[in-house]
This record gives sequence, C-alpha cells and structure tokens, in this order.
Amino acid sequence: MSIQYEIQILYNVSKRNQLYPANSSKPKTVINCNAVASKQSYNDIFGYQVIFGETDYYNKKAMDHSKSIINNWTYVNGQKQVIKKVSGVNKITMKLRGRQGEEADLPIIAYHNTYVVNNGIKVDYIMSKRGTVQIKLHNGINNVTVGYKPNICYYALFVVSIIGWLILVLKILVK
Repeated sequence: MSIQYEIQILYNVSKRNQLYPANSSKPKTVINCNAVASKQSYNDIFGYQVIFGETDYYNKKAMDHSKSIINNWTYVNGQKQVIKKVSGVNKITMKLRGRQGEEADLPIIAYHNTYVVNNGIKVDYIMSKRGTVQIKLHNGINNVTVGYKPNICYYALFVVSIIGWLILVLKILVK
C-alpha cells in the first residue's frame, strides 16, 4: 500500500525539481512534487541530506549559495571537495588535508556564537562569501570541529523550565 505525499522542493535547491545527493553534483533521482511513496521508493525519501525546511535558518548570503551548502561542498583554495562530516552535540567534526595558509570554506553556516577548533586549538574564522565558516589550514591533516555555544539565556530558561515542571509534578502529587 502506498501513501500519497507532497514534497515542496525549494527553489534555491534546484530550478528543475531535482535534489542532489550529498556526495554528488549530479542528481540521482528526480522527485516529483506529487510523488507516491511505495515499498520500492520509500528509502529514496531519506537519500538526500536536505529535503526541505533546513534553509529556514540560513543567513542572507547562504541562501544565495544553498545548493553548494546542502550538497556538502567544501572549497579548499577554490577547489570543490566533498568532506565527510561527523555530527555531535552542537558541533560538527571533519578531517581536511591541507597546506599551511590554505583557505577552507566549510559547508557550515556561520552564526553569532559559532566557534572553530583545529587540531585541538581554538582558531579564528571569517564568514565566507557563501555565509559559511572559512578558516586557514595547517600543514597535513586538519581535524576541524565547528560548534555552536548557546547563549547564557538558553541555560537560564532551561533551569526555569525544569523548576516549572517540578512545581507542576509536586502540585499533582500533593492533591
């Protein structure tokens, strides 16, 4: 039995209603806006890094370059590469090979509280023309971690939330 579903394909991803797999610059499968999910096509739904919605948080520069970011394109001195990323809690880690001073434009959006650690040392970054994190590489392997440190307000509101839930539970138990 198949389920009818509709996918709204973002105009910035592709003007030809095609989504690009993360490891390719060419579309693997064309997904129609009125596709039918079946046993045969169900896994195709998850074969793409971004289907919809994730560009909601892109900055203005990144929106103009969303295809390259969604497709995980890293640029080292202007040369396009696809680098495997490993996700962690509020951070993404990747390995890049480079020479001293080469610039790496990573496919990670730069936000206000973004930080970068290269080979265990916190390093400065600039916002690239894509609105992403750009760093200078060291010789050899660069173990780069890009993370986001939430604002202190996040933690304060988290504590308020926990206190609220505790009060609610205690009121229910006391009755």
